[in-house]
Amino acid sequence: MTIESEDDIKSDRNLSTDVKRTRFFDSRILPTPFHVVSSDLSHTNQWASWNGYTVAETYSSFEQEYDALRNTAAVYDLSPMIKYEVTGSDAREFVNQMLTRDLGQVQAGAWIMSPVCNNHGHVIDIVRIMVRSDDSIVLVTHMELLSWIDANALHLKDVAVRDVSPQYAVLGLSGPKSSQVLASLIDDENVQFSPGTWGPAEARGLEIEICGTNALSERGFEIWVDPEDAVVVWERVIRAGRAFRVLPLGQKTFESCRIEAGQLMPGVDFVSARHALYGNRPRSPFELGLDEAVDLTKPYFNGKLALTELAKSGPRTKVVGLEITGTAPVTGAGLLVEGRIAGTVTSSTWSPRLKRVLGLATISAAFSRRGTEFQVEHATNVELEPKVDHHRAKIVALSVLP
Repeated sequence: MTIESEDDIKSDRNLSTDVKRTRFFDSRILPTPFHVVSSDLSHTNQWASWNGYTVAETYSSFEQEYDALRNTAAVYDLSPMIKYEVTGSDAREFVNQMLTRDLGQVQAGAWIMSPVCNNHGHVIDIVRIMVRSDDSIVLVTHMELLSWIDANALHLKDVAVRDVSPQYAVLGLSGPKSSQVLASLIDDENVQFSPGTWGPAEARGLEIEICGTNALSERGFEIWVDPEDAVVVWERVIRAGRAFRVLPLGQKTFESCRIEAGQLMPGVDFVSARHALYGNRPRSPFELGLDEAVDLTKPYFNGKLALTELAKSGPRTKVVGLEITGTAPVTGAGLLVEGRIAGTVTSSTWSPRLKRVLGLATISAAFSRRGTEFQVEHATNVELEPKVDHHRAKIVALSVLP
């Protein structure tokens, strides 16, 4: 078993006494490979930090960026995503034992999403698994998992795991016109990268990899490129998209569209099992609405025994989608049924398309039936005591966009 990153990180056994400095322990906020060109397009000069990198919070305005994504296309910087490459003859077996889904039938050139759980059946992260071949797999995670991966591969000898995050600049491209923009970039009118697929391509002499997605409830793509070619690729995408009025998308708009699409974010909509301080905070896949992502027929995977029992007993809580009256987001608000707290809004946003507030919430499973209504309770800026609003929330499907 080999673990490699910019600086090798020791396994969990030695973390308390011997950790070499890595980008996750470095207080500096770094620019992404696209920053030199993306910063020129920022009219607001508003920036956010993501995994230790600077990304634009807003380029122009929420309204303009949202309109581009939903009606033409938008580009956004995904370079701070954490990316691990797993290689070796045991690579597929190793990755499969971490996942609640079965990687056995996933072919080269395809990718899936899956929870990874601890031995108690609690979700650590929701990971994307991209298969190059049986002995080469890329993992995209929301958080640093290198030490946890080390602890899970002690009995597999022919596995090497490298943190390849700095080796790829990643540009997202989503929207109704994204296929036409990509076709112009790669000089191929027949774009073949449907959601769930990925592979190599050539963009006028530049070697790139393209991942087909349906991110943010829109047809889209990720363009993976050598950081040295990042500026050229960004400029070519913007140039190819001028006819469609393509705009760059900031984190604020991305977050709003994530909520519209019902996509859960660790650390926001649930607490990772690695970070939970209290026993009632971690969530199982069943509590997160990920029942179909758990394959209990697999011979072995992390948390299988616990999940088998949890499947019998049923979830204590459920993550649900909400429609909320009013026009203001109410993230953090309590949800009341007959005056008693039944849950909490974890994410919320105003939806320009649907002209209503949408949200994600964790509630008691007893109140999780679609159509259930709640009163909304939250603290205002002028009084510290919570107050019951006249607003109401109703459970809807996690993704309400067509």
